[in-house]
Amino acid sequence: RYHYGFYCLHPMGRLEEGWSEARRALELDPLSPTHNVCLGYLHYATGQDDLAVAQQRRVMDLDPGWYVPHWLLALVYGHMERFEDAIAAAQKACELSGQSAVMLGFLALAYGLAGRHGDARALLEELATQRRTTYVPPIALATACLGLGEADQALEWLEKGVEERDLMIVLALKCDPGYAPLHGHPRYQALLRKMNLED
Repeated sequence: RYHYGFYCLHPMGRLEEGWSEARRALELDPLSPTHNVCLGYLHYATGQDDLAVAQQRRVMDLDPGWYVPHWLLALVYGHMERFEDAIAAAQKACELSGQSAVMLGFLALAYGLAGRHGDARALLEELATQRRTTYVPPIALATACLGLGEADQALEWLEKGVEERDLMIVLALKCDPGYAPLHGHPRYQALLRKMNLED
């Protein structure tokens, strides 16, 4: 039920059905951090930010050393325009993930949303440098560009991500509220068509 709800229904934009499956998965396995974090993300994707925050806090109680609920909390706080809280949560996600490239990209997003463009730009440049010698998922760079309001560059990285089968892009592109600034862009709509996700 978890996999069907999160990896199939959610990317297709069938959010209420995905939420229902995630809820049932949680009923069957209430102590699973993965099922709890998934439900919290779906709250965020459906605009239920307060429920999303509460759910991610539950996950932190279940697994204090896991970076994922901190990352998702950063997303929710950014959406709520609680930018300092978003930065703090993203920094914690970076720390717990061992400074993973993806989490650095989301920290750049939080910095950018907070108006700290110099910090966001420095992380974007660091990620671009890393990508020359090691694999950095395109989602990391796309997210950093979104934080800086650079839609064309973000779309370039999203296009690369679709070519490279970056799972995080495939999962989130249609439904994550963070992509709202791109929705009217023809290249964004073309990506949805390419993935058979267009309405």
